[in-house]
Amino acid sequence: MISQVSAPRLKGHRFPRSIISYTVWAYHRFSLSLRDVEDLLA
Repeated sequence: MISQVSAPRLKGHRFPRSIISYTVWAYHRFSLSLRDVEDLLA
């Protein structure tokens, strides 16, 4: 889901890279709002 080129841009965030990439995928795949994604991951 995430390429090796963009991986260093995620350094320093409080969530693991796998959680961030899954969230971005779900947001775009299912046309969810940011609040819907937040509720899904809570």
